[in-house]
Amino acid sequence: MVSGLGGSGGQSGAGGAGGNGSFACGTSSTCQVDAQYCVEILAGIPAIPPTYGCLPVPAACQPTPTCACLQQQGIAGSATCAMSAPGALKITFAAP
Repeated sequence: MVSGLGGSGGQSGAGGAGGNGSFACGTSSTCQVDAQYCVEILAGIPAIPPTYGCLPVPAACQPTPTCACLQQQGIAGSATCAMSAPGALKITFAAP
């Protein structure tokens, strides 16, 4: 069990290393870890590529935002939220 706990610490360390300031948001955008979250909008037509952007994390979700906190703030509603590393969140909306 003790070595398992050490493994968890290692994972947290890896996530922190990813927090060197930014994370990928789509193919050409980057958002700031802990300060912004990525928004992906999927068009209802397959020929139209997704749209990406970065929005500021609400102050109530600082210092390290989570999907649960964004949802409590009314962000994401019916969208899906994913966390790729601590403080690196992506909200995906599917347009009708």
